[in-house]
Amino acid sequence: MPPTLPPPSGWFALALTAELAEGALLSRRLAGKELVLFRGPEGQPVALDAHCPHLGAHMGQGGTVRDHTVVCPFHGFRFDSTGACVATGYGTRPPPSARVSCHPTAESGGWVFVWFHPEGAAPAWHPPPVSLEGYTPPRCTVATLRTHPQETTENSVDLGHFPVVHGYGAVTLHHFEVAGPYLHTRYGFVRPDGFPGLGRNLQVEISVHVWGLGYSYVDVHLPGLDLHTRQYVLPTLVDADTTELRLGMVLRRGAAVDWRLRFVPRWMFDGVVSSMAQNAYVGDVMQDRRVWENKRHVERPLLAEGDGPVGRYRAWCRQFYSAVQA
Repeated sequence: MPPTLPPPSGWFALALTAELAEGALLSRRLAGKELVLFRGPEGQPVALDAHCPHLGAHMGQGGTVRDHTVVCPFHGFRFDSTGACVATGYGTRPPPSARVSCHPTAESGGWVFVWFHPEGAAPAWHPPPVSLEGYTPPRCTVATLRTHPQETTENSVDLGHFPVVHGYGAVTLHHFEVAGPYLHTRYGFVRPDGFPGLGRNLQVEISVHVWGLGYSYVDVHLPGLDLHTRQYVLPTLVDADTTELRLGMVLRRGAAVDWRLRFVPRWMFDGVVSSMAQNAYVGDVMQDRRVWENKRHVERPLLAEGDGPVGRYRAWCRQFYSAVQA
């Protein structure tokens, strides 16, 4: 069932930082817009509309990057990091009005974000810097879903679905706060199936950090193992019916890490253990897929005790939709 919510404003992840290497050109979609991503002269990520204004070619399909400009594959027109046409393929003067729209970008926590606002307004806030010191390199899995970012992000506060969908026990909310575009929750639960090879009935402590409807990460601590994971939940609405959900993870061992992990070599921890954790995380999230893709958005839900702060979450979400959309 297609989403019934309009596109929200905010920052949306379109790539891992490592994917956008110097000289790379990526083709991406955001809220119905076709974009190309590359790095500018200072190494900053650049996001431009993908279609060349000359004769309409898609610059992400066969285009290249040269001297920090994107080169159209059709006639060789070149566009700089501001979107201005700085050269033609013939060495002639570019048409004075030849340019493509340039979109605000940011990098945080190993991800490249692009700003979207339905009316083209400038960013009202920016994602904060997030350190990856001590963590494994980020892993990423991309799932294409028929859903909306508000629906996937709602899992941050929907405590009632954890025992029903995921089988978690003793789910307890410890904290909830909102401050502008930021939402923070903390809760704990028991995971009956544990972590592969490390036992069952693990106590898990969760701290969820949400900036808008496109950028969330979940700091997870397994006290019994002293293992820390950071799970990224990055939904991007690519068109009216479709969301690309980027699921990322990094891991860090604590000082008192369980003996079964303490002597694991770094290369194995970064490789095998990290891969197992990512697969388990993606498997957990994909348990929600059938619900997300077949539910309809209930504007005024009939909430019950035990749901968690869903109502307060919905009220917080309203700031990301303009009055024109309402």
